[in-house]
Amino acid sequence: MKKKDEAKFGRPSRGQTEPSQDAEKRKGLPFSEVCEALGKPYTYVRQVQSRLDLPCLDRDGYSEGYVAFLNSVVALRTFGVSLDDIGEALETEKKILRLLHVDTMSSSPTWYLDFCAFPENGDGDRLLLTRYNVRQAVTQDGIQFHLDFGPRDPELFSGPEMGEDVKRLISLYRRQIEKIREKVRAEEPVLQEALEWAARVFEH
Repeated sequence: MKKKDEAKFGRPSRGQTEPSQDAEKRKGLPFSEVCEALGKPYTYVRQVQSRLDLPCLDRDGYSEGYVAFLNSVVALRTFGVSLDDIGEALETEKKILRLLHVDTMSSSPTWYLDFCAFPENGDGDRLLLTRYNVRQAVTQDGIQFHLDFGPRDPELFSGPEMGEDVKRLISLYRRQIEKIREKVRAEEPVLQEALEWAARVFEH
């Protein structure tokens, strides 16, 4: 999120006092400004929320992470990645995060979006959509459960069956991300040609 947008999220600028408790409860962006930031109409954003089963937070406002996630979705849609493919990858990422007990760190209905505001620098240690850093937590052989971030039942992850489930989950996620990556790569020259065409046609 750019610095010019920081004030929208309740961050006091120089000379301002800390917001009141009531203001803190509504520190997120209103829906109209989310649409404006994304450059998309109301109906487009509502469709994304519905198709990806995202909570509507019109009363409390939308966090920086939520808006950053939506921005990633808009970018992927621009490259022709379907909402079905995005949704499938998101659900797999949420399953991975639950295995790491990231969901126990917050009571927020959008707990899986809390890390989405991290820089999109191609960091291979971060999940594509939720941007969670799984360095050394997700390996070729599965999930390292000693790195869990919350309390858990000691029997929950015991036994060879769980290990096989984890391997299948990681394998599934890799296939999903590779499918998305191939689509983006295939559309890159198409979009570049379209931009060049627009520059020629509308340059005057």
